[in-house]
Amino acid sequence: MQSAQKVIALQTSAVDRRASETVSQDIATEMTFYTASFSEALRKDGYADKTVALFEDAQLTTAPLSISWYVSTLSADRTTGRAEIDATFEFTRADDDFLAKNRLALDTPYTQHRTIDLVKQDGRWLISNITRAPLTRTEGNGQ
Repeated sequence: MQSAQKVIALQTSAVDRRASETVSQDIATEMTFYTASFSEALRKDGYADKTVALFEDAQLTTAPLSISWYVSTLSADRTTGRAEIDATFEFTRADDDFLAKNRLALDTPYTQHRTIDLVKQDGRWLISNITRAPLTRTEGNGQ
């Protein structure tokens, strides 16, 4: 499971460390951790274009803070797996309209629970699906 966890950690860092100036390159890096079918599903949904537009329009920069691991499982034949994590990151730059509209604040930790499905292809673990929960503020009075 260690090599599968490494893929998740690297992918999480790629997703949670983005900047408006480099978002296209950041997404290209992120895609290297996905199966062809998951990448294709994201492409059909317009994921890259929507993410680039969001980061550029709102002048966003995000930075990863931590990963909390829950139970991870592998199939008996060690070809598929599932991991649950809480990824915590912060917005280090954003325009005021974006922050107000989304009720977010700069330099404040936000956590997102993610369920990540993996498959082993050609000896390498790849992510085949991700389910994301809404962001939660991880400090303060629970706002």
